[in-house]
Amino acid sequence: MKDSLSLFLEKIFLYENHDPRLLIKNKVHLDPKIKSTILAINQSGWCWTLFCCQGHIRGKQKGCIPYVVFIVKNEYKSLLLEKIFNNIPFDVNIDFPLMNNFRVEISPGFKDEKYSIISAHWYCNMALSELQLVQDSMVNLGSSIVEEKYG
Repeated sequence: MKDSLSLFLEKIFLYENHDPRLLIKNKVHLDPKIKSTILAINQSGWCWTLFCCQGHIRGKQKGCIPYVVFIVKNEYKSLLLEKIFNNIPFDVNIDFPLMNNFRVEISPGFKDEKYSIISAHWYCNMALSELQLVQDSMVNLGSSIVEEKYG
């Protein structure tokens, strides 16, 4: 008998090699700066990742922005959104204190009675120092997800 997350993955046509709990077994490549965070999130029992990118300013993936596509148990959606918001890098210009220099775009995806997909894309000017702040915030987000024992 399949568990409810496996059934959800089948509904969105992502199963077998796309089960986020089996990334190591399936030898899925993960960007090195967020790899341990992604693996930890996928063991949380309440939140998982489908796709992710640490963001790249060099190489063949140059210009790719940082993002994570999450699957979350519906009862914890607001908690995940709060954690994403609380882990946005903070750099406000005092001359214009109404906006942060960083932002995260949230997009809801497919949902059913048990799970929802939430995509988060981090935006900055993609200078190395700012990208590092975003990557650090992604790691901090992962740590805050893992701290919760809802699984």
